[in-house]
Amino acid sequence: MPFWQTLWSTQSQYRKFCFVIAGVNASIVETDRFNGIQNPMFGIVKSRYLTGFEKPEVFSLLSVLGKRMGLNFEPSAVDALYARYGGHPLLTRMVCSQINTEIKVAGTPRPVAVSQHNIKNDAINREHEIQFYCGHITSELEDFYKDEYELLEILASGNVTDFNDLTQDIDVVRHLRSYGLVDFSQPYLPKFAIPVMQGYIASKWRKNNGLKSDRYVVPQGRRREYVSGRTGSILRDLRLAEKRFLSLSMPALYGNGGPSEAEHLASARPVDSRDDAVAFLNQCNRSLVEPTDAIGKGQGKKNYFFDDLAMAYPRLWPALNRIRSYRNFLMHIKLTPLAEQQLEAYILEDFDGAAIEGTEDGWFRLQAAVLDGLIIGIQAELAKYD
Repeated sequence: MPFWQTLWSTQSQYRKFCFVIAGVNASIVETDRFNGIQNPMFGIVKSRYLTGFEKPEVFSLLSVLGKRMGLNFEPSAVDALYARYGGHPLLTRMVCSQINTEIKVAGTPRPVAVSQHNIKNDAINREHEIQFYCGHITSELEDFYKDEYELLEILASGNVTDFNDLTQDIDVVRHLRSYGLVDFSQPYLPKFAIPVMQGYIASKWRKNNGLKSDRYVVPQGRRREYVSGRTGSILRDLRLAEKRFLSLSMPALYGNGGPSEAEHLASARPVDSRDDAVAFLNQCNRSLVEPTDAIGKGQGKKNYFFDDLAMAYPRLWPALNRIRSYRNFLMHIKLTPLAEQQLEAYILEDFDGAAIEGTEDGWFRLQAAVLDGLIIGIQAELAKYD
């Protein structure tokens, strides 16, 4: 304290006397008092956080270092590295070092072109080797900003709805933004700016809590309350959203009548089996999807759902199509190639590509994915017009 008080008082006499404070967290200038003594730097020093490289900087890094080692990184490889590691210099270099070792062990003559395939091939095993560095990146948040680190755990475990509810106050996520760990560019659709961090944090969260899955699953005793609350919110928000969209002359979802058979959807119960899932999806389809088809037929449009609505509501449409996709999967023996492709994408997103039947609480997780997807989609669409 006397040291910083001395610097501050000296600077008040000699205006050209400047200093830079560098460190891994800004708590020294964000705390108003230490041991009851007023912090002389509180509110005086402006914080500036270092974030990852932009894509052109990643390209320059790989071009310079790669050329010396006989590696020519193709543009697609740079795109894949940037998408996965968010421009983080250390993680990018570590992964590329491992790729260099793999090429050396394989005895491939140099120079060699590094493609997108090289980046994605065996990426999971490669990333296990750099998990120590992921912990190094998040250690400051975990040690100094515990509440924000808990928010990272909520997001990493796939609980986006609760994350959105808890981050309405911008001050709550100030360090998540400043450290560049979470991308908030699309309202209500937050995502990890460094995707590899999500897997690390989720895995650590699972181990610390003695769980079998990296995904958050509502506890058994709270599921009835959860489903009731979600369905009620969806129906209410859809009615509000429809009025807003119609006032903007956008394509109708349900018209002024709102979703059909709303009382039946509102009385939905937690899903425990395949039969429960079929009944739940059938009701969602009758209430939320079939009415949109009826709107299209009334306008003489055969592909109203897949064309007009998909274009007008790009953040809500995937949630509605999830209902249709899972319902077709459970009720039809054979799917079209496009339907198969869409189904695989949803299973990858919701179950990490694993079979629903073989996943613990798989049928309830399917129900939760449908409900949370609808909530998030509605909020994201409305946010575009706030």
